[in-house]
Amino acid sequence: MSDEQTTPDNPPTSDLAVDIECAIGLNTGDGGAVGVYAARDAVLAAIGNRSAANVPGSTTEQLPADVLALIDTRHYLSTACETGRLLNEAITRNRDRGDLPGWRNRMHARCRLNHKFTGVPCGCPCHEEKS
Repeated sequence: MSDEQTTPDNPPTSDLAVDIECAIGLNTGDGGAVGVYAARDAVLAAIGNRSAANVPGSTTEQLPADVLALIDTRHYLSTACETGRLLNEAITRNRDRGDLPGWRNRMHARCRLNHKFTGVPCGCPCHEEKS
């Protein structure tokens, strides 16, 4: 993790590849660098495949159309946009906190855009403003 203070422009980061190399190196003993790097790459690929479902607009985990037809979907507000709206209220109450608008904007930027399982679009007004 970075030693610098976390801000909207400096979110928490870590070098996952280095962490994985260390963990594999400690757990495999004398396996050599090539084995550690190959294992690291396999782990990173698996993580990449899992996180692909969380890309905004992704439909990889969406229910099939015939299943969706059987359920009543309702208005959807992503947790990112909901948090952004809560931060709007915090901005109003804490005008001295100049960092809050940055946090609010970051939350809205992280919206999935549609419900992970139903595909219903996020109903936050911030998406209409960008159109």
